[in-house]
Amino acid sequence: MILKSKLCDLHNDLITVEKFDSAKKYLQDNTKYLNTLVLAIWTTHTQYNNLEAIKKLIVSYKDLKMNTRLLFGIEDISFIDNDLEKISELNPFYASLTWNYDNSLGGGAYGESGLTDKGKQVLNVLKKENMVLDTAHLNEKTFWNCFESFSGLIINSHTCFSSITNHKRNINDQQTQAIISRGGIIGLSFVGEFLCKKSVPIIDDVISHIDFFVSKFGDTGICFGTDYYGTENLPQNLKKYSDISILVEKLYKMGYNKKTVERLFYKNFENFLRFIDGTQLI
Repeated sequence: MILKSKLCDLHNDLITVEKFDSAKKYLQDNTKYLNTLVLAIWTTHTQYNNLEAIKKLIVSYKDLKMNTRLLFGIEDISFIDNDLEKISELNPFYASLTWNYDNSLGGGAYGESGLTDKGKQVLNVLKKENMVLDTAHLNEKTFWNCFESFSGLIINSHTCFSSITNHKRNINDQQTQAIISRGGIIGLSFVGEFLCKKSVPIIDDVISHIDFFVSKFGDTGICFGTDYYGTENLPQNLKKYSDISILVEKLYKMGYNKKTVERLFYKNFENFLRFIDGTQLI
């Protein structure tokens, strides 16, 4: 069996790694596999640490004529200085406060601080502009600070589950339930260190996290946030979008039904987009 539609991916770092021509070719070559793709703009250690550079980057890709719907995420929006309202000029699908470490907005996964006053101001802007807060890269303290201070839409664009693999970038059951309770969605990452403790991850490690989530939380609220171009330690036979069919077939062979598989690969993401738009869920 095959998917009725194409994959939706909540996180791909392509455009902050590859130059425009190479990224354009990649997108054109992969449009047959992708329905919706969120292109993440990593600001922390790149040239895209200012408003004008990000605006220019987004405009260049918005002009592409493709069958794949392209959205944009800002990974670490702490470059915004005093004029926080300028976030609206970027109009990202989602934004995260930090990368892996503490900054002026809050605590990263490898840091210890919590949400700052400036971070709260940024959350107010995100809420006002109806932008989604991405909690990937937050430590648990800042996550719960955000959950209490922010009444808008919350997701985690690329992570795995600490009940399966204990890693600072993974989330626990309480965080997972909190995101779901807000109508949010969680993108399951293909980062090897998040998936398992082995040096070489395999597809079965991805399935272990899927099994865990579905058995505990059901088959809605989860999609994929591959983190392609954001990591080199990808599972064997799952290093590119054309490999996704291998994962699909394996899930079917394990007894997953068509409805659940389609939810995982595209319907849950599409439902979340409809939820944001306020339209009828699929």
